[in-house]
Amino acid sequence: QLINGCEGFVGSSNRRRYLNALSSFLTTLVKADEVEFARELFYSYVLPLIPDDPPNPAESMPQIESGPVPIGKIKTAQSRRLQSFTLHFNTLIEGYRRSASVLSNSQIDDERLVNGQAYLMLSEDDDPRRCAHDLFELMIIRGICPDGYTTTSMIGLQETASGVTQLWKRATEEFRIRMTPIIYHSLMTAYGKIGDPSSACWTFDRMLATQGQRVTRKSWNVFLGSLSNGSRGDDPVVLDIFASNAAVGMRDVVETSFEAVKATDAKDNRTTVLTAIDGMDCARAALAVLKE
Repeated sequence: QLINGCEGFVGSSNRRRYLNALSSFLTTLVKADEVEFARELFYSYVLPLIPDDPPNPAESMPQIESGPVPIGKIKTAQSRRLQSFTLHFNTLIEGYRRSASVLSNSQIDDERLVNGQAYLMLSEDDDPRRCAHDLFELMIIRGICPDGYTTTSMIGLQETASGVTQLWKRATEEFRIRMTPIIYHSLMTAYGKIGDPSSACWTFDRMLATQGQRVTRKSWNVFLGSLSNGSRGDDPVVLDIFASNAAVGMRDVVETSFEAVKATDAKDNRTTVLTAIDGMDCARAALAVLKE
């Protein structure tokens, strides 16, 4: 009833208040783990406000070369208005990410008795990862460019190293996302959990090269955490950094999209550390990093 009472704001000068109210409702529901309710709210009240047709790049870029225009380069009045819906998409996507994390951590089978009660896994159509990916693609289809928060949430939903790398590449080339320490941290964490510490090492190398003084103790801890994941088990992972999924998948993007690396002591240290641990198993690599 409260939401229905707000509908009169649409089309008036209070449109922003209405959108903020919807965003608040979504956030409250997601924090309460009511993701399905949040989804119903989103599709019933938010999505109908978004035009079916995405912005026309020709409005702002009359001299367009053949081929698709990256959504991150489209700057029109309509695209700017559409960005007000980014928060709504982000909130629901983050809700799906949290749901996927809970399901993954609990390691529930298709049907399992827990404390005497039967808990059923979501059906394939309701799988939170699939729902998040569908919502992410819908976001792009409707002309709403993902931001850094969208990117970090989607990185956490990837299940393969190639999926992480492909999303990183899209974020750089298509969405024109400005890389930040938070995004680098999410990339290293994702690669580590997936079992590709070599890609995490290469990612950390790029972070050292482009972020400078923004690399903090937390950054090093995240990096060491990704190495720790690779040292578990009876057969520790041996690092092959320069042939890793991230290195191969992002090498051409790095050459054109990342800021140039200055010839500083930081660069020399970066190269020394990376070269020193390449070929080591993860446990030995972590010890070598700690000694630097």
